[in-house]
Amino acid sequence: MSAAPAILTVVDTNILVPALYLYTPISHFLNEGNIILIWNKFIYNEYSEIIYRLAPMSKKAGVRPEEAIELLELYAFMGHKTSDMPANFRKISHDRDDDNFLYAAHSGGADYIISDDTHLLQLRSFANIPIGKPKSFFDWAKAKHPM
Repeated sequence: MSAAPAILTVVDTNILVPALYLYTPISHFLNEGNIILIWNKFIYNEYSEIIYRLAPMSKKAGVRPEEAIELLELYAFMGHKTSDMPANFRKISHDRDDDNFLYAAHSGGADYIISDDTHLLQLRSFANIPIGKPKSFFDWAKAKHPM
């Protein structure tokens, strides 16, 4: 792990899945242990579903879906699993599936939620947990954890 701190983070599917196929700053932080992935069964299943749905396009990246799943399993193993969202959890986002990410962030003690989803980004924060795109996350991380 690099000198940067480990940041408890929920990473939305639209950010994590590309990071499994391409080397991005997010995948770099995950690989270095600077992002500790917070997840639950719903989130893991959504990641997996999208990995296999994008399988035809993954050939361009030179990564088979099975390899992406192996990397996901590693990030999950190194991460922090939380409970699934209870059915009576209040609706927060316009997309009920997004509430699973908010619940995981809250129950898992997340420092940040990284997303490119309009419904989540419109919230800006949830339970004092900032929500932003990768660039905003890195700006936040530099301000909160100067290296």
